[in-house]
Amino acid sequence: MASIGLTPTSSDAVSASDLRSKFVAIEDGTVDHKKLTLTVQGAAPGATADKFKLYALDVNSGGTDYAEAHIVDEQNNTMQLTSNGRMGSPTTNATALSMKYGAGTASYGLGQMFSAWAFHDGTAGTTPTADFEMGVVARTNAADAATNGTFKFTFDTSMANANYAVFGTVDNTASNNARLVIVKARHVDYVVVSVIDETGTLVNSLPFSVVVFGGR
Repeated sequence: MASIGLTPTSSDAVSASDLRSKFVAIEDGTVDHKKLTLTVQGAAPGATADKFKLYALDVNSGGTDYAEAHIVDEQNNTMQLTSNGRMGSPTTNATALSMKYGAGTASYGLGQMFSAWAFHDGTAGTTPTADFEMGVVARTNAADAATNGTFKFTFDTSMANANYAVFGTVDNTASNNARLVIVKARHVDYVVVSVIDETGTLVNSLPFSVVVFGGR
């Protein structure tokens, strides 16, 4: 601990006069502290303008109360920081630019976790209907034939590369036969997929979902 002129005894006690004379230095944090011990509060403290509060509060886990770290900001937003030896809690929200996993760093965010998705009604035609989508600006059949089951999804912005993964599922409530979504072409501006049955025949009129991971 950095010296600030205090004269602790063998029990680390200091006199009231020592504390008063050095109070500003302690309050401003210009000296080191060995540890910070927080006593459990009966309830979260209220918000105070221009202040940020760190406190301990009991949280029940398996029928036992454990002291966990919490914070409250001046807008009275409270957050549990720890839970059973882990960061955060089931009620804690987090915002991050990136997260590190082991030796690697993975970008974190809606546009980085997955790059595009669409729920498609599977109908044939030049512009099939998409009920829901993100990151996609256009949908066309690869050909205009009524029996065509191949679909092209154009991204709203070009991918950085075409090394992305495509996952698809088909809604097939009327049959237990297999229906698959397969990738026919992967490009930085679009992806082409086909819906096929267990024999490899192209299928129309079955709703399906496509999710694209990576590429950004």
